[in-house]
Amino acid sequence: SMSYKSFTDLGLALNRLNIMWVVHTKNLDLYKNLTQEFCQEHPVSPTATFYELFNYGKTIYWQSAKRLEEMRKTRLIWPFLLETERHHPKLRVWEAVSIDADASQDLTGEPDYSISKEDFTPRPPYFVIVEAKQEDFSAGWGQALAGMKGAQLMNKNKISKEMTIYGAVTTGDEWQFGKLQNNQFVIYPKDGIKVLENDEKAKEVLFALRLFFLNVWII
Repeated sequence: SMSYKSFTDLGLALNRLNIMWVVHTKNLDLYKNLTQEFCQEHPVSPTATFYELFNYGKTIYWQSAKRLEEMRKTRLIWPFLLETERHHPKLRVWEAVSIDADASQDLTGEPDYSISKEDFTPRPPYFVIVEAKQEDFSAGWGQALAGMKGAQLMNKNKISKEMTIYGAVTTGDEWQFGKLQNNQFVIYPKDGIKVLENDEKAKEVLFALRLFFLNVWII
């Protein structure tokens, strides 16, 4: 059967899942409303462990002949997820967990990372879906948005609650963030954040991830 991977680009996912992409250039007020939590002030002080892992990861990454997706996931992406998880002990990052919501809509499969409550096994509600993609953000968002929709449906079926789902797509170097509220979807910020540029960019990503984790407790 088909799965989240069949959503090969963002346009296709929006179309097939009947989701409205709220773009700042077309609907600024709604965009501002949907992204307001990203504008909270919440300074981040990364731990020494984060810098150690991330700097080591960068070294390995640059030395790799082929910058493979797996290399990005383990060396560049994982330090960010681990750092965020450590600040929020009630939440857990899971890798490649099946979120099989609705096979008739192809909403089955395993997002690269999903975040739910800290528990012995992963179970709904799921709050955040993270996809790692080589270079293609449109394909990444197609799959991430499908995964977010799957999580939204699964949560609704299991806990009878329509929940906001957050998402991220990253190449390891560059990160973009998204939010699915009912059938409205936003990507924030308008341009990706390139963490290999400098430490401030890395802090921006940690800040956004931490906001995801904080907001799931507000929901």
